[in-house]
Amino acid sequence: MLLKIDGIRSLQDARFAAAEGIDFLVFNFVTGDAGKVSSALVKEIQGWLSGPQIGMWTETTGPGDIGDLEFSLLQSSDINYLQKHPNIQSLICMNSPKTMHLPSDISIQYHYSEIPLTGNLDKVWVELPNSVNAELLSDLQNRTVKGVVIGSSFFDDQGSLNYDFCLDWLEHIRK
Repeated sequence: MLLKIDGIRSLQDARFAAAEGIDFLVFNFVTGDAGKVSSALVKEIQGWLSGPQIGMWTETTGPGDIGDLEFSLLQSSDINYLQKHPNIQSLICMNSPKTMHLPSDISIQYHYSEIPLTGNLDKVWVELPNSVNAELLSDLQNRTVKGVVIGSSFFDDQGSLNYDFCLDWLEHIRK
């Protein structure tokens, strides 16, 4: 199972994630969003890290609009936008209706409360709640999912990652 953190905003949080073996660090480039980061910050963080792959979360900015940054993952709620960038290795459609048909190369991300109760989840990323939920944990262990997401509920009002929440989930997931 892959691990991803959405909304990284600092080198400290990125280093924590790398040390904990997180597979993907996703940076927010959504125009007007409070968690939006600059390409300069991402470039600085990329210079300090090895291990995690870097992802971009956007609705309007294309990979060509952010200088020489390299991304291996692109996520957006606009399915058409994702199809315009076939050179990115991993594509994730967020906030999509469960009935939407996705091309085979695109995964989908659901909030934990919205995951389908039955069916194949091998293309599904599940966004976790900030406290361990035994029912969800059991479901994740009994069904194959693409990965789990540490998202906005794991960050405080200042945009810093709550390490205790992360470590609690990671301990349970890795069992």
